[in-house]
Amino acid sequence: TGKTTLFNFLMNGEFTDTYEQTVFKKKIKKEMKHKFKHLNLRLKINPNSYDVGGSQDQHGVWKKLSEEANVLIYLFDVNKWMNNPEYLEVEIERDISVIENIIRSKKDLKVILVGTHIDLDSDYINAENKVAYRDDILNEAFIIGMQVRLGGRDRCHITLESFRGEDNLSIATKNILSFL
Repeated sequence: TGKTTLFNFLMNGEFTDTYEQTVFKKKIKKEMKHKFKHLNLRLKINPNSYDVGGSQDQHGVWKKLSEEANVLIYLFDVNKWMNNPEYLEVEIERDISVIENIIRSKKDLKVILVGTHIDLDSDYINAENKVAYRDDILNEAFIIGMQVRLGGRDRCHITLESFRGEDNLSIATKNILSFL
């Protein structure tokens, strides 16, 4: 749902629109410094950062890697959730339980939940007021429940984004990193 796209953009400012599922963790080979001129932001990513797959079999990797992390960013496909909440909520709940266990032992770890693919939702596309539509989604009981379980607003930030195109990805990056 966009982890590698976001990661590549954070690492080197490159936008990629090809899709290749991340199966195994990918380690950063060197410390990267990238200046986002358009965001007024200078980002330093630790060489011990990883792009990690989102499947359930990667949960052990999440736990291990989070031991040295300051931030955990979890992405979910908000469009799929809205169109099939019963199915996706089970999967998301399982992931949130893992994250909940991780943050229990790491009091300083911040969590950012990113609902991706908002731009694929037909109601969002047709909404006159897109900000109000996003706010309605963010006020859904399931979404609020995730935030509460992960420490509330002080510790967990939720945003709904589109990674379609470099402009949207730039805006999404600013929204995601504004919590830090």
